[in-house]
Amino acid sequence: MKKTAGKRGEVGSTTYHGYLLDLLEMLASRLNFTWDITVGSRGDGSVKKIFDSGKYDMALSPYSLRPAYHGKIEFSIPLITRGYFLTMKKPNRLDKQGIFQFMDPFSGEVWLSFVAAAVGVSLALAANGRLNPYEWSKAARRGEVSEEEADNLSLVNSLWSIYGAAVSQGQEFLPRSATGRVIAGTWWFFILVIIASYTANLAAFLSKTSADRSIRSLADLAGQTDVPYGTYKGYTIVKFLKKSQEEPFKTIGRYLDKNSDEVLLESGRQSFERAAKGDYIFISPTTYEYEILNERCDMVILTDDYFFKYQSALPFPVGSPYRMEINLALMNMTENGQMDLLNNRWFNKKKYKCYTGSTESDGVLDLENLNGIFYYLMLGTGVAMLASCLEWLHFRCKKSGSRNDGPSEPAS
Repeated sequence: MKKTAGKRGEVGSTTYHGYLLDLLEMLASRLNFTWDITVGSRGDGSVKKIFDSGKYDMALSPYSLRPAYHGKIEFSIPLITRGYFLTMKKPNRLDKQGIFQFMDPFSGEVWLSFVAAAVGVSLALAANGRLNPYEWSKAARRGEVSEEEADNLSLVNSLWSIYGAAVSQGQEFLPRSATGRVIAGTWWFFILVIIASYTANLAAFLSKTSADRSIRSLADLAGQTDVPYGTYKGYTIVKFLKKSQEEPFKTIGRYLDKNSDEVLLESGRQSFERAAKGDYIFISPTTYEYEILNERCDMVILTDDYFFKYQSALPFPVGSPYRMEINLALMNMTENGQMDLLNNRWFNKKKYKCYTGSTESDGVLDLENLNGIFYYLMLGTGVAMLASCLEWLHFRCKKSGSRNDGPSEPAS
């Protein structure tokens, strides 16, 4: 039941609306009774003590059908099946992703070593090209190749060839000597291993799913160790998990028992607020579902269905004369579809503004995964345009200088 303004169900100066208010009005209309609400909380005392005061005919609060209530209170027929779900702070993927995410497969040390290796191999190729008698430079002097090919393995061309091989575009200028071919062949094998390692790790890094995508059930929760999880230590599910001998409940129970001081908190609200801060998965009852779906868009519900389900019903004093009539009305409302309409009105998750649901794009790479490589492409294109302008200016200056240095016309 949610407090709001300007709605039906007014009590004094306070108004409320919600599933229970609508249900009460439907029952009152069908059974022709009036009602008055005293607002309290479960912390005010047990429902049995409230009934023992003789002031109340029914508690407008859904209680789970537990054996602990047997003989103390009586219940209506079950209204709705509830349970537990997993919730956490919605991860902000941009916090972990930058424009250089495509560099994540290798550490900074590996990238620096790779650049150093490329420069070193280029220097070796250039030195061999200048000194080896079988290479292009010496062969051009002997007239075995054209003069234009003399600089095939200059330092600049060697760097360009090494880069071309590194990005799998082939080496533009191949060495003639056996020494040069050994150097080039060694580099090619080195690149083969590097590219294979990079490709495999890049796919893993870019498609790596965060907890809100990878954890969809208790089995997923038990199989991960990256994010701590817990709940309020007083919930019934905690006892069940600790005693269970079946998986995945057994694994989760052992984890909660082993880390009880850190993950089992003093209240449900405390557990909820810790989850809202991040790095904690809350095993939550449905008590907090409305708040998450309608108010806390910074949080996400991980599981698509409830687990450790239980049925909820309205409590009555023992021997209540109204319980049978209300039960009969509830059965008639169920039969004619009124309960389905009511449940759809208040428990259809898709109607809430913070509902996201399971995305079909899980594991699909978004632009944010690859925006860095697009920036790299734009940067490279910009540098190429700048180089083109400089080359054009250099050519114009060189052409102008050659005209000025040309032979002067003979005097007449």
